Amino acid sequence: YTGPTTTKTGTFSLIATNNAPRTYLNDGGILNVRLATSGNSLPASSMIFGTNGPQMTFDLANLGNTVAPMVACGDLIINSNVVINVSNAPASGTSVLFSYSGSRGGPGIFTGGSIPPGASIVDDMTTKTVSLTYLPAHPSAITGSLSGTSGMRIFGTGGVAFSSYRILGSTNIHLPINEWQPVGTNTFD
Repeated sequence: YTGPTTTKTGTFSLIATNNAPRTYLNDGGILNVRLATSGNSLPASSMIFGTNGPQMTFDLANLGNTVAPMVACGDLIINSNVVINVSNAPASGTSVLFSYSGSRGGPGIFTGGSIPPGASIVDDMTTKTVSLTYLPAHPSAITGSLSGTSGMRIFGTGGVAFSSYRILGSTNIHLPINEWQPVGTNTFD
C-alpha cells in the first residue's frame, strides 16, 4: 500500500522502518509508532493533524535513546495541539521522536500526554524536532565569556541535549524581553 493514510478514530499502529514516504492525516485518532531497530525512521512526505484531538504514541521498545527521529517527514500541518505519549523509553537523556524538513503550518503544538516521570516533550521549531527529554537538575546558566577579534564566545551549562537556544540582543536594555531580537542560535550538546 502506497497511498495516503487517514486516522479519524481508533489507533493506527506502524513499525518504524525505512519504507517509502507517504502522507499521514490524523484527525482525532492515535498514530502509534513502534521502533523496530535503533536508527530506523518512519518516512512521511507530509503529516497533517486535524482539529479533533489527534495523538501520537511512540514506543521506543527499550532500545535506548534515539538520535535518528522515529518519524521523519517533509511538510507539517498542525491544526490543533497534538498529544504525545511515550512508552518503553530510557530513564534519562534525550530521544528524538519526530522531525520535519519542510514547512510548518497551523496553530497547534506538540504537548506531553502519557510520558515517563521527570521527562518533558520539547517541540523545538528552530531545529524542527520533537524530543522526549529529561530536564537537568539545575537550570541552564552562562558560566563565562571570551571576547576577541574574531567575535565573542559564551560558555554555559545545564542545557537540554539537542535542544536549541537563542541569544537575544537589543540596543535598548529597557525594552521588554519579548521585543529583543535573536542575534544567534545553536544547539546544546
